[in-house]
Amino acid sequence: MFLEQYHQVLPKPPQKQIYAVHKDNKVSYKGNFYSVPIGTYNAGTTKVHLSEQHGKLHITELSGKEICVHEVSALKGKKIILRTHGRNMEPKVTELIYQTASLFENIEKAQQWLIAIKLHKKRYIRDQIQMIERVIENNNAFDISRALDYVHANNILSATDFKAYLDYIRSEKIHKPELETKIIRLNPLSASNNTQMELEPQKSDLTDYELLFGNK
Repeated sequence: MFLEQYHQVLPKPPQKQIYAVHKDNKVSYKGNFYSVPIGTYNAGTTKVHLSEQHGKLHITELSGKEICVHEVSALKGKKIILRTHGRNMEPKVTELIYQTASLFENIEKAQQWLIAIKLHKKRYIRDQIQMIERVIENNNAFDISRALDYVHANNILSATDFKAYLDYIRSEKIHKPELETKIIRLNPLSASNNTQMELEPQKSDLTDYELLFGNK
């Protein structure tokens, strides 16, 4: 009987609703306008989630990544703007691009590639640059240059694909010792013509990797 009368009331999770971002980088909520960082608006297609919790308005991307948090205003017709949202962060992004490009041997080509990524993934350029810097730390200069040549020539604008190509280069190197061992064991003075014909060089999987990127 006691168990039937007793029950624990769990708090309900905040309800998330989808709202459009206006071209002035603001969101309308319950009669007020709340700011989001400059550059969030993208040709009227940007949507965000809004949820109110304990007097605060949480604005997040549809993926769940938090954009910002505002104090909910009890008034109407107000513009609630965070000072940092009005600042143009472009110079800092440009500085990051040139700083990261300097880590490559071909700085000019790296700058061109990073700027192209910025235009393609403007809202995520900082995440892209951070990932590229981590990848560079874990690879040697020769492989990095080879990967840069590939992504630049094929217009691949993704830090993830840049890392994937470097991973491929490393896996290719792992299989090279086996190929070199076969070549050393071959004695051209004693081996028959048939044996030489059978020992063909191991083919690279570069074609398969290019197929993965849609180049074939």
